[in-house]
Amino acid sequence: MKRITIVGDIMCERPILHAGKQADGSYDFSPIFAQVKPMFAKSDYVIGNMEFPVGGEDLTYGDSFFVFNAPDAYAEAIKDAGIDLVSTINNHTLDRGFEGAVRTMHTLDKLG
Repeated sequence: MKRITIVGDIMCERPILHAGKQADGSYDFSPIFAQVKPMFAKSDYVIGNMEFPVGGEDLTYGDSFFVFNAPDAYAEAIKDAGIDLVSTINNHTLDRGFEGAVRTMHTLDKLG
């Protein structure tokens, strides 16, 4: 029997963005997923709703509570946590415009 886990919205609000920022300016979001990673590992397939674009630093991070953008490191942490598939179609898909949506797709494609 296969086990599928489906999680709800994965967010990258300002407090999460700030928590992941390292002293050298890079980002590490792996601690955010540390407690759920073992649960995800018990599943054969994990699906979540990525409620933000990965538009890159040029499109700015965290300037509003309701308009999102995350560094590539957040998408990497999602994958490392064991999430296999994300939906990107939601009310925040175009938070950084068409350019941000396209960059999100390319970034996720690169991550597999």
